Amino acid sequence: MPIYNEAKHLARTLETVLAQTHQAVDLIISDNHSTDGSGEIVARFMATHPNIQLWSPPEHCTALDHALFMWAKLKALDHDFFIHIGGHDWIDPHYVELLLRAKNVNPSASLVCGKGVALTKADEVLGEYAGKTPQLVGQYKSFNPFSIITLTSSNVAIHGLMPASIVRSVDFRYKCPALDVMFIAEVSTYGDVIYVPDAVFYQRISGTSTAGYLDKHMGLSETDSAAMVRIMNMQFQYVSEVADLACVNLPLQFRPAYKAALMTAYFVKWCAPDYANGTLPHIGGLVEKFLADMAKTGQDMEQGLSHFFAQPIAGNTATA
Repeated sequence: MPIYNEAKHLARTLETVLAQTHQAVDLIISDNHSTDGSGEIVARFMATHPNIQLWSPPEHCTALDHALFMWAKLKALDHDFFIHIGGHDWIDPHYVELLLRAKNVNPSASLVCGKGVALTKADEVLGEYAGKTPQLVGQYKSFNPFSIITLTSSNVAIHGLMPASIVRSVDFRYKCPALDVMFIAEVSTYGDVIYVPDAVFYQRISGTSTAGYLDKHMGLSETDSAAMVRIMNMQFQYVSEVADLACVNLPLQFRPAYKAALMTAYFVKWCAPDYANGTLPHIGGLVEKFLADMAKTGQDMEQGLSHFFAQPIAGNTATA
């Protein structure tokens, strides 16, 4: 749990984590030198809960640098699984238990996540993130690396259960916006992503604009065009590599189309400028139309793949 000035919501968040029905949970908090009393709240909980550890980077840094600091330290631990949670979010008391149960039923899963529910700054529950978690029925359902890239727009997936062995395999080789989403996309290529509808994660809505995001997470002004080009090139390279991983098991003739669809979907959802101070165009409607068109294209491609695998092998009556 990385935190910075979360005093308003932190106690409630800690209570939900410490109330888990699964008892074998260590809570690791990394405080990015908070100035609002968050440290005192953590100290109060640590006095009665020996399973809480407290870390802190050498000095206050951007949110992205703080995340990189924490993930580097996590990789050195000998825990079996990791779950990420913000210092202002909530989880249901059965959250960890349900995710672990699903992982035991699906041993090849690389990520097990729950349903994301939107929470306002005033603690009002708005309901499920529309279109941002799979609309599936049943106890456990899986979705593949192609869908995970477009289904993580609420970051709900990153709060799921991840095997530590897979986390240690992911290399943070690029420093770019939405690194957490690319991390989850890469994790998803190691196995199935299992969705558990009954495990509920309450994610607080930030309402941060593009300019606010870049400033908070990277210390970057949107007027610094040279830096923008540099980090976007890194992001493009990262998503390209993840798309290659996602497509590696497809027939060669389908890989370019799938990779193009994945990369385009990612950039439309994450890199399209939003409205900020009246200077950037709002293209939300265009984004939604594109995603609908891409979904139809994806269905056509799935049918094509099914047809391909059903074809008889030359000289043999067996099917592939």
